Amino acid sequence: MLKLKIYLRISKKESKEAYVWISFYINRVKVNFSTKVSVSVKNWSETKSMVLSTDSFF
Repeated sequence: MLKLKIYLRISKKESKEAYVWISFYINRVKVNFSTKVSVSVKNWSETKSMVLSTDSFF
């Protein structure tokens, strides 16, 4: 069974934007990659692992 984990990866503590990353396992090897999509940190929902609808991008 494949289980995806979607999370933000913030490069600097003061940064207001971060990149969305995806993590999963294939044959017991962890794979991490960036979606190359940046979102505002304040518009990210940690509990739902998604961008809130208030983001200006959408």
